[in-house]
Amino acid sequence: MIITLKNIKHSEFASHETHCFTASIYVDGKKSGIVENCGQGGCNDEHWDDRNVMNAVYDHVKTLPPVEVEWGDGTMAQSFDTLIGELVNDWLVAKDVKREMRKGLIVISKKHEKGNFSSIKIPTYYKGKEAELFTRIKKLDMVEKNSVCLNVLPIAEAVREWRKM
Repeated sequence: MIITLKNIKHSEFASHETHCFTASIYVDGKKSGIVENCGQGGCNDEHWDDRNVMNAVYDHVKTLPPVEVEWGDGTMAQSFDTLIGELVNDWLVAKDVKREMRKGLIVISKKHEKGNFSSIKIPTYYKGKEAELFTRIKKLDMVEKNSVCLNVLPIAEAVREWRKM
């Protein structure tokens, strides 16, 4: 079962305890409801189009691995709220990554401190040829050989790499 969010509208200024957002819930590519949160803490509000789909989603979520947390024993059971929270977080990170990639090549390597990266301006000639530019930069030893360039990865993988740093 594939659960995704589309039509996400996020309000940064109204997000206090939790993200303030609204989104459409899609299950296996079909719109199945909406989810929203006012950003003041507490659970998400869900509005499902079909109770059977809702029950199937809840059953599916129970089979997912536990979520890593920073307190207690380090994990907690997955819930629909935690799943939605991660999907919103991924969307926000993807938005940040895309914004940074428009500025230049985003390169992450072991030499960077946690949370840091290099941004390399893309010459006009290399617009749309980011992989070629990154290969050339590596050959010229301008970056470490084990460096990762987010611009040449699929966006889902770039988001994972960004979240790791």
